[in-house]
Amino acid sequence: PVAQTTPPSLPDLLLDKATARACGNVYDQSMMGVAGVVIVARSDSGIGQFATAVTNAEGDYCIGLADSDSWQISVNEKANQATGYVGSYVDGVTATTGPLSGNDLAVYPIDAWVSGRVLTDGSQPVADVPVELTNVTTGVMVRGKTVFDGTYRLGAFAGDWSVKIAPEALGYEPPASAPVSLTTGQTVAQDFDVFLPSVQPSNTIVITKALYTSRKKTLTVEASSDYPDASLIVEYAGMSAEMDFIKLFKGEYKWGFTDTNVASAPLTVTVSGPEDSVTASVETK
Repeated sequence: PVAQTTPPSLPDLLLDKATARACGNVYDQSMMGVAGVVIVARSDSGIGQFATAVTNAEGDYCIGLADSDSWQISVNEKANQATGYVGSYVDGVTATTGPLSGNDLAVYPIDAWVSGRVLTDGSQPVADVPVELTNVTTGVMVRGKTVFDGTYRLGAFAGDWSVKIAPEALGYEPPASAPVSLTTGQTVAQDFDVFLPSVQPSNTIVITKALYTSRKKTLTVEASSDYPDASLIVEYAGMSAEMDFIKLFKGEYKWGFTDTNVASAPLTVTVSGPEDSVTASVETK
């Protein structure tokens, strides 16, 4: 017997009809056309539109564009890493205003590599992190992503490059870009550590007492916080001092401060800690 299974349900694909063709030539360092280079046009619309083409024997190509979008035309990094080329790009091409000709791209043979890992907490690999190399001299960009074990490897060519990653979509803060210098035949390692954004604790500081006693020239300040390690600081009349921890009462950490040598009543006091600060008027008695 032959078992019949229901084919999986796949998402529909929406195809926009091209309304114009942008053309150009792909050439190498000898100004000779290069055949078989995969070209991609990416829409700036943010909805993931793209189109592809392949250069002919003379290095010429034409690629379809849809109306009302601005497009970037470049060599397809992923495909051409396999064929051994990286190349330049053209920005801001539209189906209505062009330019629809002369969108030429320079390609360079891959003869050096940058590889590395992206880790969080110093040991956990992070997959699907976009990685971008930019050549300092030519502006050529090479893009890729980390794989399941957090590693990446991108082909480039000899020269000075900037390496950056973009882990924001995965919830991590982006680290600073890193400069690398490549020589022919060399592989340079460039690792990155990423971290989750630091979370600012909510401000629970409450000033429960700010009293100046004129007769005794004494300032008394009391405050509370939900955080046990708040280490509150009081500021008044250009002075600052650490407050003393008093007690924990019903989930609140009580802090106090007294200065017995204050010549005149300050208008306000400010109590601050790691969470933030609070200012209150001073009562005079």
